[in-house]
Amino acid sequence: MARVPKAAQEAAERWGHLAEGQAHKYGLPNGATLLLKIAYVESGLGKNLGPSSAGARGWTQFTPETRAAYIRQYHVDPWKNVDEAFKATAIFMQKTGLGGYNPGSSTYIHEVLSAPVSSAHQGATHPTAMPPPASTPSSEEKGSGGFGGDLMHIGLVGVLVIGGVGMIGLGAMRMLGTAQRKGST
Repeated sequence: MARVPKAAQEAAERWGHLAEGQAHKYGLPNGATLLLKIAYVESGLGKNLGPSSAGARGWTQFTPETRAAYIRQYHVDPWKNVDEAFKATAIFMQKTGLGGYNPGSSTYIHEVLSAPVSSAHQGATHPTAMPPPASTPSSEEKGSGGFGGDLMHIGLVGVLVIGGVGMIGLGAMRMLGTAQRKGST
């Protein structure tokens, strides 16, 4: 296995949830692993940041045209740093998928899937949805406290699920009681 720089591992874990669908499509354990494999193939995990013959740069080798579009549309610059590169790549995975990442190559998907790297992160911790628009304050900006905010969210979901199950059970008991009363008269 290739050694993964700490900043790359952290970025992959931060944005991997956005690539979960593509990761599972290709039999990978998580989106973080997919992002790391792409970075391994594209830049040797940051050892060759470009430019390529097509002008692509950065950890995940975005071309100037695609970079400009991602800055404009998603407010993310894949040339800026590893975190922005992985965020842009994860968005790309949601929008276009791995098959569209390097469309000129007939072996690209195989190269990515066989890259000798994986994430230490073993499962999804976030929903597979697009990140909020750049104008929306992040949970850190709102002061939710990051991990504590996640725990609060998990707790709220748990209460809603348990409450929903309780309501379904209560409704079933009422229906059963009504049916028994009707049957006894």
